[in-house]
Order: sequence, then C-alpha cells, then structure tokens
Amino acid sequence: MKKEPSVAVIILNWNDYDNTVGCLNSLKKSNYKNYKVVLVDNDSKNNEGKRLKKKFPYIHLIQNRINRGFAGGNNDGINWALKKGFDYVWLLNNDTYILSDTLRKLIENSNDNSISSPIIYYFDKKNKIWSAGIRFFMRFGLTFHLRKVKSKPDFFVACSLLIPKKLINDVGMLDEIYFVYLEDMDYCYRAKQKGYEMNLITTSKIFHKVSSSTQNDLRKFFLKTSSLIYFMQKWNLNGFLFTIGFYFIYLPMEFRKYFYHPIEFCKILLKIKRKQHGVILNGK
Repeated sequence: MKKEPSVAVIILNWNDYDNTVGCLNSLKKSNYKNYKVVLVDNDSKNNEGKRLKKKFPYIHLIQNRINRGFAGGNNDGINWALKKGFDYVWLLNNDTYILSDTLRKLIENSNDNSISSPIIYYFDKKNKIWSAGIRFFMRFGLTFHLRKVKSKPDFFVACSLLIPKKLINDVGMLDEIYFVYLEDMDYCYRAKQKGYEMNLITTSKIFHKVSSSTQNDLRKFFLKTSSLIYFMQKWNLNGFLFTIGFYFIYLPMEFRKYFYHPIEFCKILLKIKRKQHGVILNGK
C-alpha cells in the first residue's frame, strides 16, 4: 500500500490564543493523519506559545522572540518542514476551521506542479464563499476575491495554501519585505512565472473568521497599501495605468471604509506617499 504524503501544517499565532485553539481543535478531527502541526508563535503576550504547547503537546512549537510578521513567521515553519523532509507544507490561518475531510481532499487532488487551495467560506455564513481565489487586474494593481467558482483564479490567499516540497525548492520562500499582506500574491506570481499552476480544489472547504488578527483598520490599510505599492514596484508594474487605478479606483474604494475618520485617513495617505519610492515594512 502506497504511503500517504506527509504534510507540515503551519499555523501562525500572534496574540490570538482563542482562535488558534479553535483551529487546532478542528484539525484534531481530520481523517487524514499523516500530518504534523508546526505552530509558530510571533512573540505573543501572556506566554501564548507555551500555553498552546501545553494544551496541545503533540505540536511542534517555534517560539519567536520578535514579531516576524506573516511572511517571516511562516518561513520559519517552512524551513523546519523542509529540514524534516515533509512532502507538503500547508499554510493555514489560525482563524480558520476545517472539516474532517478538508486535508484529505486537498492531498488527493493536489500535484507537484501546482499550488492548491480549498474553497474558503465565511465562518459565520457557512454557505457563502469568501474566496475561491483572486482575480488580479495586473496593470491597474487591483485585486478581487472570486465569490463564485466560475473561472480559474490568478492567485490564492495564504489563508490556506498547500505547497509541494518540489515547488518550494524551486520558487523559494515568502518575501519577508511584505511583513503582512500580498506575500501570498507575490509567491503565486513567482510560481506562475516558473510554470506552476493554481489548483482550486472545489471538493475541499474551510471556514474563515475574516481579519481577526488585524484589529486596527487604519493600520491594516497602511500595511495593505504599502504592500501593494511594493509589489507593483518589484515587478515593474507601477506605470501610468497603476497610477490611474491607485488614485481613482483603489483609494476611493478604501476611503469609503474610513470616511468616519478623515483626519487619520489623510495622515496615513501622507505616510504612504513618502514611502512610494522605497517601501520597507517593519510592522511597527
């Protein structure tokens, strides 16, 4: 009988103990057993990493002394998984809930030539799709979640990414300059440049508590927008059409979310303007 592929399930925790407990409890019910949970704690308060290890002693804990961000924290887990020889890495948000057959269906329908993702549903609206992949309008720098399974996605979100070892060895690690946001899009973009595909597995599903780890909306806006600017500069896509899309589509859409606090919003815009010619995110 052929041995099932081994999977390192990498979960990042940052001051979000309760959600991480919920995610780990759902993983315990998985009917796919050849996996190892790698919990990366990004310097959480109140000894959350140690408390989680005590509650779930079978996990492997990587305790960071600083907040390494989403990209850096996941890279720590990926490096450990590669050294241990796992066949796949599954990046899984700590604010997700999986079904008993989620991982099995992912593995059964995956391959070495693609990044795979399940369909991601809202946690509190379990029949409503949050993301069936990302549609990217490249020259304008605009991205949208696909809410229906109609066409092949351009990218996936890192909420749930199943990545084969072969692809990681070829493409490399997540770009840590992003710190948080768009590191997933950047990784998928790099993979596609090397001929890999995006594999949406429609029979597999997870449920996501959207944006539970970024409570400050203005800070989230700044990090997200800075990451977008960096992505477009990195791939030489920040031309005239991006300027049009950024100032006349992206910012007005975001402004609708922050009109209740216009002074703070303007301060954020000024910070972004100063960083447009060299974006380095430090998570502060």
